[in-house]
Amino acid sequence: MLKEKILCIHATLGEVLGHTSDEKDADLLRLCRSNLLSVAEQAADLEEGLCITHAARAGEAMEVMA
Repeated sequence: MLKEKILCIHATLGEVLGHTSDEKDADLLRLCRSNLLSVAEQAADLEEGLCITHAARAGEAMEVMA
């Protein structure tokens, strides 16, 4: 979910990039978009880790109940 939101911002900045004529602004937008891709990847890893942790804890709880 977080990854998708970050990628949405990335895409929106891509649209803005297409309308800028100042090279300094374009460079800044490119840098922001690059950073957002890295953050999106980290968010995906984090979300995956949270799901695994949550599933493991749920499994442990089921074992305790048994």
